[in-house]
Amino acid sequence: MVECTGRDILTVICCIIVPPLGIYLKSEKFDADFWIALILWLFLFTWPIAVIFAIGYFFEMWSCAGNIKLNG
Repeated sequence: MVECTGRDILTVICCIIVPPLGIYLKSEKFDADFWIALILWLFLFTWPIAVIFAIGYFFEMWSCAGNIKLNG
């Protein structure tokens, strides 16, 4: 059985309405996934893509931040 908290429900709702906020609530940091969702969300015609991206991130289907390496 899957345990679902109120925070999880709020995060999924935010992923649908404001995708960057949903990603931030899930990861609690401003990483590449947040910025990708923000850019997609700012452009009105790509908003559905941002929603799909955020929901996929919430259910851990993918993450772009883990694939980016910074020098340092």
